[in-house]
Amino acid sequence: MMKRIIFTLSLIICLSGFSQNYLTYTPQTLNVSGNSNEEILASIRVNCYGGETGSCSGSATDYISIPDNGLLSIGYTNPILFVGDVTDMVFRFKRNVNFTTISTYTFKAVYFDNRGGYHEKPITINVTYNYATCNLNAPSSSNTNDITENSAKLNWSSVANNSGYQYQYKKSSFSSWTTGTTSSTSKTITNLSANTDYQWRVRSKCSNGIYSDNWGSIKNFTTSSASCTENVTIDEDIYQNQGTVSVEVSNTIIATNIINTSYPVTFKAENKVILNPGFHVQSGTNFRAFIEDCTAGRPSLAKSSNSQEELTTNSEDLNILKSNEIVSVYPNPTKENIFIKSEESINHWNFTTLFNEVLFEGKENLQTINTQNLPKGIYVLRVFLNNGELITKKVIKE
Repeated sequence: MMKRIIFTLSLIICLSGFSQNYLTYTPQTLNVSGNSNEEILASIRVNCYGGETGSCSGSATDYISIPDNGLLSIGYTNPILFVGDVTDMVFRFKRNVNFTTISTYTFKAVYFDNRGGYHEKPITINVTYNYATCNLNAPSSSNTNDITENSAKLNWSSVANNSGYQYQYKKSSFSSWTTGTTSSTSKTITNLSANTDYQWRVRSKCSNGIYSDNWGSIKNFTTSSASCTENVTIDEDIYQNQGTVSVEVSNTIIATNIINTSYPVTFKAENKVILNPGFHVQSGTNFRAFIEDCTAGRPSLAKSSNSQEELTTNSEDLNILKSNEIVSVYPNPTKENIFIKSEESINHWNFTTLFNEVLFEGKENLQTINTQNLPKGIYVLRVFLNNGELITKKVIKE
C-alpha cells in the first residue's frame, strides 16, 4: 500500500529586493544502492538563484509518496541560503530484505518565490537494496579435544579474510542448536551432560557482518562418564535448548547463574550448595538442589525418600542459601546431643525432618539440641541469622 507523508522543510529567507528568486534541484532523478539493513544516503543539490545579491527564495515543502518503510528522514545540510549558495537535501533510507529489491520513491518539491509565485519540481530516487551475502569457505578442518563429562573444546582451521566465526552445538537427539560467536579458532563449551552424544559445526563471518552460507561438516563427540569432582562454580546461564542439566560434586557447588528452562536442572553436593547473589531461577523452572553422597561414576544405590535433603523452588524469588562455617555443628554424626557454635548472632532456628516436620525451634541463641530420643536418620538444622543469611546443616543421627 502506498503511503503519503508530508514533510515541511524550511529555508530561512533573506530578502533585499523584489526580483524573482527560485530554487533548482539537481538531479531530479537519482539512482542509489546499498546493502540490506544498512543505511543508504542520497543527496539532491539545491541551488538558490535570484535577481539581486543577498535575496533567496522562500520555503520548500516536499509532498512524498513512498512504497514502503525504507525512508528514514530528509534534511538540509545548510538551512540558510543566500543567492548563489547551494545546499544538499539528504535522504536516508534503510530496509531489511531477503532478496535484492528496488524501491522507487517519488517526491514533489514545492516552493514559493519572493513574489509569491508557486513552483514544483519532481524528484525520483530509485533505491536498490542488495541482499547481502557471504561466500567465505567453511574451515577446512576441525576437531574436538579436552572432552570431560561437562565440557569440550571445539577447534577449527583459520579462514582467510574472515571477521570472526559462528559456532553451533547440540545434543545429537535434539533438533535445535545453541549458537555462539568468537574471533578465535577454538571455543570451550560448558554445561554439557555427562556420557552424552553431541554435534557441532562452525562457519565464517565476512567483513560486511554477514555469516557465510557455507557451514563446516558436522562433528560428533561424546562427553565422558560422570565423576565426582570436588568443587564446581557455575556461572554460565542455563536455557531451554540445553535440555536436562545435572551437576554432581563431592564437596561444594557455588552458583551465580540464571536458570530458565522447563527441563530438570539438578545440583547435588555432599557438603554445600551455595547460591550467591546473581543466582536466579525463573518462575516455572524445574530446579532442585540436593545434599547427598556423590554417586557419579559409581554404581548408584537406591535410597529411600528420607535419606536426602531436597531444596526445591518454583518461585521467582529464591532465598540465598549459604551453608558455610559461620555455623558449626558437632559431633556429626551424633548419638545423643549436638553442639552448635555460631560466629554471628541468631535470629531464630528450627530442627526438622527431611519432610519439613518441625521437631524443635526457638528464637534464642542455641547451644545444644538433645537428639537422644530421635530415631536414626537424617535431619535438617536451619539457622536464620540477624544479617538475613540462612544456614542449613545436615545432621545425621546414628
